[in-house]
Amino acid sequence: MCITLVHIRASMYSSFFRKTDFEVAEKPLVILVANLTWTIFHYRLSLIQALQHAGYRVMVVAPSDAAVQPLKEMTGVGHHALCHFTRNSTNPIQCWRMLWEFYQVYRQHQPALVIHFGVQPNVFGNLGAALARVHSLCVVTGLGYSFLHRNLVGRIVRFLYTISFWFADKVLLENADDQELLIEAGIVSRSKTAVVSGCGINLEEYAPRRKSKINTQPVFTFIGRLLYDKGLYEFVQAAEAVLEDFPEAKFQILGMLDHGNPAHVHQSALEAWIRSGTIQYLGAVNDVRPYIADADWIVLPSYREGLSRTLLEAMSMARPIITSDVAGCRQAVDHHINGFLVPVRDTKALTEIFLTCCKMPRKTQLKMGNYGRIKAKRQFNHQLVDQQYLTIVRNVTEHSLAAKRLEWSPRYSKQLVPGY
Repeated sequence: MCITLVHIRASMYSSFFRKTDFEVAEKPLVILVANLTWTIFHYRLSLIQALQHAGYRVMVVAPSDAAVQPLKEMTGVGHHALCHFTRNSTNPIQCWRMLWEFYQVYRQHQPALVIHFGVQPNVFGNLGAALARVHSLCVVTGLGYSFLHRNLVGRIVRFLYTISFWFADKVLLENADDQELLIEAGIVSRSKTAVVSGCGINLEEYAPRRKSKINTQPVFTFIGRLLYDKGLYEFVQAAEAVLEDFPEAKFQILGMLDHGNPAHVHQSALEAWIRSGTIQYLGAVNDVRPYIADADWIVLPSYREGLSRTLLEAMSMARPIITSDVAGCRQAVDHHINGFLVPVRDTKALTEIFLTCCKMPRKTQLKMGNYGRIKAKRQFNHQLVDQQYLTIVRNVTEHSLAAKRLEWSPRYSKQLVPGY
């Protein structure tokens, strides 16, 4: 009788395990997490499509915004709108709510892998993944304000990174400088890191275009959020100096005010620059391509980047670049080949480069832009970057699924059957 009961129980458990094994064989789910759905839609669309083509289901977890509907229509992905997400809150209760919401989402959907982009997802999202016991990647898209300014907030972020990254399967950086900085600071071990070439650029979507009008004097266009850490003050100061010698030169700023960032430019400062006639403010737009096409030079004198998307877009559209010789910017420029590198926070050096560009023959400028297009194709094509991600994702998810199959395999059911 006892033997019969044991066999019945073993049969029941074996049936359960076979069902679970079948479920594991379904398409594994990968969740992408970011501060904004807009960010995923504009910068990670090709990655979503590459994951889907490789046999993964994809879901996006981010605060809801105007990009949700077009994202769903173009990719068919699921979307979970975060309710308790805030960018800059240091309130412990609010931080706990963020962490708990991430945990609940991951427990509900049981993804094979979660990929986090941005500071809050890398901290609270990754800790939520650890609590839910799901595999995760942390993508550091730039060290930003927290590492540029050694204040209390910066120390807290570095401390939280150290804790969070301990639980991540892999930490991805967008340039080798950031990788070395985190390793030397003891925040993450070298074996856990990898470098990817930014978010990549779609060369067909950002193809060269003709200018809508020909300018006799050069147009220098800054594209990015209006932050002092982007080198905006140096851009304006250098523009003022150049306009004394080349009054017909144009200096344009394209981007949004970001009051949520401690390094933001105040509305009053922007209005003063406009009133002085130093710059033209083009506002914030969804499609930067017409503005890149009408520019002669794309300028980003940033203090530090992950790997600047603006520079990749400029290169792809065959526009030469002026940027700082810092992490995340220097990777996009071969000095004097497809643009110029200037020392960071050096208004005088930036002014001299602007003057050089004002005197440069049109033919030379076009040649530099074409070199940039070639560089983008060789190093930053989105297909190359997507493949970098897919290799890492496969390594993690295959290990994850293999572990699940081993854990729930009928071979091991005997260990779980009472009385066996």
